[in-house]
Amino acid sequence: MSTDLPGLEKLGRAISAFEGLTVTVGFQGESGRAAHPDSPGTSIAQIAAAMEFGTQNVPARPFLRTTVQQKRAEISTAVAQTILSVVRGKTPVSAAAESGASVVAMVREIIDTARQWAEPLADNTVNKKRSSDPLVDSGALRDTVSYTVRRDNAPVAHGGDR
Repeated sequence: MSTDLPGLEKLGRAISAFEGLTVTVGFQGESGRAAHPDSPGTSIAQIAAAMEFGTQNVPARPFLRTTVQQKRAEISTAVAQTILSVVRGKTPVSAAAESGASVVAMVREIIDTARQWAEPLADNTVNKKRSSDPLVDSGALRDTVSYTVRRDNAPVAHGGDR
């Protein structure tokens, strides 16, 4: 006796369509390599790494790891939605790009709320930049978060950076 489960077969095909496809969120491509406006000679990706992991003089303000911790359920929902989008007829690349854009928005939200969770800035830093907002100065860090969709390691879609 066989059971006809067309929905299950369609789901299996949708999942298989993602083989070799990855989505990364961070500071990548030309925008990540660009010089930070407040630190000539230092790329935005280097500034992001210094903020995420800290340096000898700057405490870590891990906005990417905080996004994963605080938004785990929303990220899981975005991934599930990606699969459902393909079941409903979207291409895997466009569905993955939507998922990447969702996670970029989550990272930006965490950056915007850093005052609530990150270690406060030192007084001399607050005086220098005239703000007590950690992770936000020129806005370059926030605006440069992007996603890249790759198939077998080759970029096929990129977006999110402004």
